[in-house]
Amino acid sequence: MCLFSIYAFSFLFCVLPLFGFGDYRQYHPGTWCFIRLNDTRPANKAFSLVYATLLTLAILAVVICNMLVKINLMKMYKLTRKRCIYNASARTRTTASPQHSEELDHLVVLMLMTLSFLICSIPVTVRAF
Repeated sequence: MCLFSIYAFSFLFCVLPLFGFGDYRQYHPGTWCFIRLNDTRPANKAFSLVYATLLTLAILAVVICNMLVKINLMKMYKLTRKRCIYNASARTRTTASPQHSEELDHLVVLMLMTLSFLICSIPVTVRAF
């Protein structure tokens, strides 16, 4: 139900310009269009502000969720590293296995994805506000 609600809300929000609430504009070189951000008409201005608000909420949700995942990945890395270095049953020191780098690999990819999302989303949000 939650996924259906998200799809329904997204669809309804995207078709609002077809009913006169908001407007699309074709941008240079004429191969793509996007909502008109700097329009003085009240309906178009309201649509761009609602879009910017929803995008701000999405940015916050992505950053919060990714930070929580990063914290958990670091905890997993530290826990796995401790288990590998100190063998509890033999009480001997062992070498780290290649599996330990998996958490760090995921962490780096997640950080790069978050950074690219922020770099692409924040300018549009600031311009819309």
